Amino acid sequence: MSNTSLLKASAVLLVTAISAVGCVVAPDSDGYSRSDGRYGYPSTRYPTGYDSRDQYEWQRERQRQYERQRAYQLEQARNRAEYHDRQVWLAQERDRQKQYDAQRKRDEWERQRRQQDAKKRADEQRQREIREKADQERKNREKEIRERNNRDREQREREQRDRENKARIAQERRDRNNDAQRRVQQQKAQQQKAQQQKAQQQKAQQQRDQRAKQQREKAQRDQAQRQRQQREKEQRAKDQQKQIAELRERAERARQNR
Repeated sequence: MSNTSLLKASAVLLVTAISAVGCVVAPDSDGYSRSDGRYGYPSTRYPTGYDSRDQYEWQRERQRQYERQRAYQLEQARNRAEYHDRQVWLAQERDRQKQYDAQRKRDEWERQRRQQDAKKRADEQRQREIREKADQERKNREKEIRERNNRDREQREREQRDRENKARIAQERRDRNNDAQRRVQQQKAQQQKAQQQKAQQQKAQQQRDQRAKQQREKAQRDQAQRQRQQREKEQRAKDQQKQIAELRERAERARQNR
C-alpha cells in the first residue's frame, strides 16, 4: 500500500472515531409536544431527554463543533495527501529533468563530434585541393619552361642558319661580278627587311612574354592573398571556437555552483 493510500485510510479512521465520540442523534420528532407550534422546537420547550432548553442548545452547539472539527480534520487529511502527491510529482519531475539534461548533454556531445568530423573532412579536402593545385601549377611551370627552351633552341638554330647564310652570301658576293653584287645587295635589302620583321616579331614576342610574366606574378600575388585570407579566416574560426568553449565552461561552472 502506498503512502497516499495510508494517509487516506488514516483520515477515514480519524473521522469515524470523531463521529463515534461526539455525534448526537437528533431527537425523535415524536419525543416532544407540538402543542406550542407546528414547525421546529418551541422557544419555551425542549425535546424529551433533556433537562432544560439550555442543555439542548449546548448539546446542539457541541454537535456543530464536532462537525466543524470533523470538516477541519478532513481538510487537513486532504491537504496532507495533496502535499504528498505534490512531493512525489516534484521528485518525478526532477528525475525526468535529470534524464532530459543527461540526454541533452549526450546530444550536444554527439553534435560536437559530428561537427569536428565534418571540419576534419573539410580540412582534409582543402589540403587535397591545395596539393592538387600546387601539382597543377608545377606542371604548368614545367610546361612553360619546356616551351621556352624549345623556342630558345629554335631561335639559336635560326641565328646559326642566318650566320651561315650570311657567310655564304658574303663569299658569293666577293666572287660574283657587278650583277652578282647587285643581286647580293637586293638580297641584303630583303634580309634587312626580314630582320626588321624578325625584330618586330621578337619585340612582339617579348611583349607577350612580359604580359604573361605579369599575369603569372599577378596570379601568384592573388594566390598568396587568398592563402593569407584563408589562414586569417581559419584563425578567426579557431578563436571563435575557443570563445564558445570558454562560455560553455563558465555556464557549466555557474550551473554547478547553483
